Amino acid sequence: MPKAFEDCVEGGGRVRTISGPDKRFDLGKDQFIRICFDSKGSHEGEKKTNQTKKALRR
Repeated sequence: MPKAFEDCVEGGGRVRTISGPDKRFDLGKDQFIRICFDSKGSHEGEKKTNQTKKALRR
């Protein structure tokens, strides 16, 4: 995760998850991103991809 995001989480910031599809964050259908909000603003984490049930069975 980016350092600014980690610092925000450790400092008590609020973390929200945005799931796709979302044009604002350029997320595909099965992607999501975590965003931390604190007094300094918002800090984006890494984009991640959801695993499908089929991939989890392996």
